[in-house]
Amino acid sequence: NEEQSWELFSNKVFRGDEYPCDLESLGKQIVKSCGGLPLSIVVLAGLLANKEKSHREWSKVKDHVNWYLTRDDKTKVKDVVLKLSFDDLPSRLKPCFLYLGIFPEDSEIHVRPLLHLWVAEGFIQENGSRDAYDVAEDYLYELIDRSLIQVARVRDVEGVQTCRVHDLLRDLCILESKEDKIFEQRVEMVYQTIQIGSGIGSCGNALF
Repeated sequence: NEEQSWELFSNKVFRGDEYPCDLESLGKQIVKSCGGLPLSIVVLAGLLANKEKSHREWSKVKDHVNWYLTRDDKTKVKDVVLKLSFDDLPSRLKPCFLYLGIFPEDSEIHVRPLLHLWVAEGFIQENGSRDAYDVAEDYLYELIDRSLIQVARVRDVEGVQTCRVHDLLRDLCILESKEDKIFEQRVEMVYQTIQIGSGIGSCGNALF
């Protein structure tokens, strides 16, 4: 219902803090446009959590979503929200997110090897004297914070051990990868290597 949708949205955006009264009405309009779809709500909330908490910024997002929905009756809100969230990603995070499309649907992905793959592919930007793996871990948590990656298993000492990507977000990864032919070829090569090396043929298995 609307109350549960708003609670899901506001907890993600404001992280338990009090929210400005002038944003509540606008926020509820944004939530309503999501049609009660949890994925759309949390992804849109993840986007807004990383933006200025202002009426102007939120209005821009609401108007963007509504513009696409009214332009074409066949356009679905989830498609608009997911595409908007991808477009809003910093350029440094986009290849890391798109790379997740190589993993089979419903796969549980081990984080440590994934981060090493990101580093090996050259996706991680240098950040002073910081180790590239540590920077890659920051990227992972940014994508989790934006609700583009789901945490699957956590260990107290090591943190996130495995993660997942929602089927619809995986579809978005594949679709956007095809826009970049060079990236698509790289992903295809890695995908074939993973299939050969892992021997995984069923869903729900952890990779690596």
